[in-house]
Amino acid sequence: MINPPLANVDLLDWEALTPEGIDLLPEHVQLAIQLSQTVADPEFQWQTYLNALATFGFEQWVAERATELTVATDGCTLMQPLAQSLLNATCNVQVGEFNVCLIAVGSVLDNTISIHRATIDSADWTPHFYVLVEVLEEQEQIKVYGYLRRDELLRHQQTQTLAAEPDLTYALPLNWFSADPATLMLELRCLRPEAIARSISEITASAASSAASSAVSSAVSSAVPSTVSSAAGTLAASSAPQPLQALTQQAINAGLWLRDRLDQAAAELSWVLVPAFVPAASAMRSAVEELQRVTEELERSGIDIVPEARGAYRDVRWGSIGLRLYALVWALPMISAEAAPEWSLLLVLGGQPGVNLPVGSGLRVQDEMQVLVERSLTTASQDTYLYARVIGTWNEQFWVTVTLPNGVVVTLPPFAFNPDSVS
Repeated sequence: MINPPLANVDLLDWEALTPEGIDLLPEHVQLAIQLSQTVADPEFQWQTYLNALATFGFEQWVAERATELTVATDGCTLMQPLAQSLLNATCNVQVGEFNVCLIAVGSVLDNTISIHRATIDSADWTPHFYVLVEVLEEQEQIKVYGYLRRDELLRHQQTQTLAAEPDLTYALPLNWFSADPATLMLELRCLRPEAIARSISEITASAASSAASSAVSSAVSSAVPSTVSSAAGTLAASSAPQPLQALTQQAINAGLWLRDRLDQAAAELSWVLVPAFVPAASAMRSAVEELQRVTEELERSGIDIVPEARGAYRDVRWGSIGLRLYALVWALPMISAEAAPEWSLLLVLGGQPGVNLPVGSGLRVQDEMQVLVERSLTTASQDTYLYARVIGTWNEQFWVTVTLPNGVVVTLPPFAFNPDSVS
C-alpha cells in the first residue's frame, strides 16, 4: 500500500529525512543562466534560474533511479518566458505518463510553501504531482524533498481553504507534502495516471453533489447525431475553477475568422483557419472535409449553422496522445434594435486524422461564472466526436478545457468575438 502524505511531519522530521544531494552538471548551470536571461523582468530572473536548476537536477534524479522513465521538458513552462514571468514553479514536466510540477525553493525552513495560484486553479498547469525541490545554488546541488499528489491536495482543500496572498500565491502547509522521495519514485514507476484521475473525479463529484445546481443560460441542442458521441454526457453547471483572467494569455479573437484572418494569439497557439473552399493541399482538404462531415450531421440534428460561419482547428498533443479541436463561429441575427448582438461558438473534439477519439477524452466550456457544457467519452466508438455549442453577447468570452485520457487537462485562452477589430 502506498503511504499517504505524512499528516504530522514538522521541520525536525524533514531534517531527519534530508535526502542525498544530486550534483548539477556545469552545462546545467550554464543553461539555467541562459534561460533566466530570456525573462525580461529582472524580478523573475532569479526564480527562473532556480526553476531551471531544479528541473535539470530532477531529471538527473529520475535518470539515476529509474532508467525506464523518460523526462520530457520540451513543453514545460520553463521553456515559455511569458509563463516564467508569472510562475515560481516549473509546470508541465512529463515523467513517463505523469504531469509533474516542480516547486523550486532555496531552502526548506518554513512551515509553508509558497506557490502561484495558477498552478492550482488553472487547469492549464495543474499536474498529477507537485514535487518540492530544494536548490543549493552555491553547492550546485538539488535535493528532492517530497511531493503532494493532486488528489491529496483537493482532499486537503475540502477541510482547509486556501486564501490567495496579494502576490497571487498560496501558502501550502508543509505537512501536506509527503517527506518521502522514495515513495514518489515508487508511484511514478508503478501507479497509473488513471488512478489519480479517478480519485480526482470522485472528489470533485462529491463536492459538486453538495453544491446547489443552477440553470445554464446558454445550452447546446439535446439532439445528438449518430457520428457524434451520444455518450458525451449532459450539461453541467458545476463550480470548476474560474479562469484566471489576469493570468491567461490574450483572448483569441475568433471574430476575425469571418474575415479569414487569425489574430496574434491564435497564430502563436498554432490555430489553422479552415477556409470555405477546399484548396489543393491534402492536409487542409482533409480538415475541411472532416469539419464539413461533422457539421452536416449536426445540421441534420437541428443545429442551424449559417453559410457565413468560419472555423479553425488546433491539435492538442501530450506525449503519444493527440486530439484535434475544431471551433466554428458565426454572428447571430439581431432579435431587435435594442437587443445586444450575439455570437455562436461551436466546438468539435475528435481524434487526429486516422485516429478515433480515445475513451477518457473530455470537453468543457465555461464563462466567467460557471461551467456551461461538460462532456466526456466513456465508451469506445468509431467516428466519434464530442461537441458543445454556446451562445453569448459580443462582450462575452468562453474558456475551453480539453481533457486527455491520461488525465492531463489543457485550458485554452478565452475565445472572444470582435469581427470589427483592426488588430
